[in-house]
Amino acid sequence: MSIAGRPNGGCRLTISLALLLGGLVPVWAVAAEINAAPPVCTTEQAVMAVSLADAIAKSLSDQPKLILAKETLAESRADLSASSAAFLPAGQLLVEEARYAPSNGGAPVQVVGNNVLGGPKSDSAYGSLNMTWNLFSSGKDVAGYRGAKAAVRSTSAGLDSQLNETLTDVMQAYADLHEAQVTVDYQGRTVTTLKDMAARAEERLRGGQGTTVAVGQARAAELDAERTFNQNCRNVYDKSQALAQSFGHELMPGHVIKALGPLPVADRSSLAESELDAIVESDPAVVAAKEQITAMEDKLKQAQAQFGPTLSLTAGRDYLGQSPAGFGEANRRIGPDSYRIGLAFAQPLFPFVSESAALSKGRAELRKAHANYLQARLDSETRMQGAFNAAREALASYAAAKSSLSESQEVLTLTRSQYAAGRTGLDSVQRAQMDIDKAQTAVDTLASQNLLAGWELQRALQPREFAGALLSVLRIPIAAEQWRSGNSGPPPASAQ
Repeated sequence: MSIAGRPNGGCRLTISLALLLGGLVPVWAVAAEINAAPPVCTTEQAVMAVSLADAIAKSLSDQPKLILAKETLAESRADLSASSAAFLPAGQLLVEEARYAPSNGGAPVQVVGNNVLGGPKSDSAYGSLNMTWNLFSSGKDVAGYRGAKAAVRSTSAGLDSQLNETLTDVMQAYADLHEAQVTVDYQGRTVTTLKDMAARAEERLRGGQGTTVAVGQARAAELDAERTFNQNCRNVYDKSQALAQSFGHELMPGHVIKALGPLPVADRSSLAESELDAIVESDPAVVAAKEQITAMEDKLKQAQAQFGPTLSLTAGRDYLGQSPAGFGEANRRIGPDSYRIGLAFAQPLFPFVSESAALSKGRAELRKAHANYLQARLDSETRMQGAFNAAREALASYAAAKSSLSESQEVLTLTRSQYAAGRTGLDSVQRAQMDIDKAQTAVDTLASQNLLAGWELQRALQPREFAGALLSVLRIPIAAEQWRSGNSGPPPASAQ
């Protein structure tokens, strides 16, 4: 059965005529027509065939969690750039034009700084060029810069972790859909066979060679098979929706995705067990959590530095021009007034309410970062143990299914020989064929699970190389820095 659905108009037309004519059409004719066209999931409205490479390529550009991780990295880089500004001198240019119109023009002129108080009406032009350079800040600026660098490393590792998670989710959803398609194909063939057997049971009853009980049993088996088939169709729709969500797309009701084949084979020859601690520490999620601890430590140092003194160097040059004739004349008379150079020392004394609150918050965030690191290690260790167990179980189950398929093939061969000799009926042959279809479906399903277990095992043992290995197998190349900067597409295998 193809998930895309095949025209089944002939089958529906034959059944409709049989119902309209009150059963005048022979049942064997209906069964023969059904046998020629297995049932399909009739609620499908549109089908989009997607390969694993297509699904992963879409996820790398459209998956919301991956986009969020990219933008988080971009924010961290912007914070790092902003933190470096504290080490550079700051310059300011001020230009001002003012008109003074006193209420008493006969009062004497008083000059306070650059402001004229009293006296006749006058215009002034003022300019100032200033520079400030922080020389000492009790380590606050250094801690901020180091914390920003740690945050960049943390978010970069977090992006790698989210990439691994996204690729795993897409592969899991893709494998589930492929297995659902295999199952619904098998169930469609089973329904066809059971319809054929039920038709022969009714024909034997009319010929006086069958029993009502046999007909009832055949109809019950057919009904159960159709109900199971419809449930499997529902499963295909659900798995299609899950696959679409895994790479950030939406499906309209009734639209279905078709998986084009099983997963690729993971190269297990390069996998080698090493120390558990070394594998766990190389997990990008653990690296991100560890770097977050460093970032929180530096943030705490920033909060502690708020209690310390600061020292800054200031330098400035003032320009002033005045004239009672107007703004233009004041600008033409502008000239250097004075230089100002000084050192500013500041020591906060009280009340230290905001500083104490920031210190308490920094300590709490540091404790949270430590807890998050421990949780990341536990998750990595659990994922590793689960991957080992799943790989062993999938391999053993796949071998058992292949053995069962071989036995079913031998039974079918024996049954066919007995049917040719006239010692058994056609129903026995079809039941043996259904057993083979069932065994083959189990083999295909377990083979898909075994392939997925291989990739999960590679992620568990080689978390840093997992994404690059998968993308290399799928032949999806693009520059890593281009991808990390927010452009669509995945990084190449060599960049991982």
